[in-house]
Amino acid sequence: MTRFSTYLFGIFFMLTSITSTAQVGGIGGYVKTETYTDNLEGIPNAEVRLMQDGEFIQGRLTDIDGYYRFEEVEPGEYQLIFSNLGYENDTVQEVRVQYGRITLVDVELEEVEDMVETLDCLFKAKGSCSHGKGFLVLRRIKASS
Repeated sequence: MTRFSTYLFGIFFMLTSITSTAQVGGIGGYVKTETYTDNLEGIPNAEVRLMQDGEFIQGRLTDIDGYYRFEEVEPGEYQLIFSNLGYENDTVQEVRVQYGRITLVDVELEEVEDMVETLDCLFKAKGSCSHGKGFLVLRRIKASS
């Protein structure tokens, strides 16, 4: 009798483990941009925010190739907000997560056409920065065809 009850407990444990992991889903995808040679390439370290009804749920950064993934997301409807310095933000509405499935959402971020950034000098060469502070101005202009 003891063996039988151990056997039943083992089956019960396996079934509950399988069903509990299937109670969630996930979201993953690729964040890319068009290069000056009209190729698409991934954007590393782009921020991806998972939102639900205007409330922040969790965030991720893309990997070096531009891929991201949210695991163990409760089924429901979400919004994804994509952002990175030098690119226009993008929001994807109505991202549906289903039990046991990964929802794929790929986006292409557009570079900001004429972006000027002002940064404090990190390396101050003698006489190069007035009053101990200086500014480095970077200007990136998308090549026109």
